[in-house]
Amino acid sequence: MKTKNDLLQLIMTAILLDSDEKKKRFNITYSGHVNWVEIRYYRNGWKSGEIGEYCDFVELDDEEKIQEAYWFIKNRI
Repeated sequence: MKTKNDLLQLIMTAILLDSDEKKKRFNITYSGHVNWVEIRYYRNGWKSGEIGEYCDFVELDDEEKIQEAYWFIKNRI
């Protein structure tokens, strides 16, 4: 079972990988005031009007959502 810390570490990895590539594939939004993360993934990189894959709002206190978000990112890195 993955923890919130595992998810946040993986988010950091995704951000660092994206910063080294021309194609920016991940769009990750963190909102601390409500303790959630929103994740979008663009297989061929972000472009205006592009519709990416979407991982629903992830409440960082919800174990099930943490698992979903972790594997959403892990399977796309």
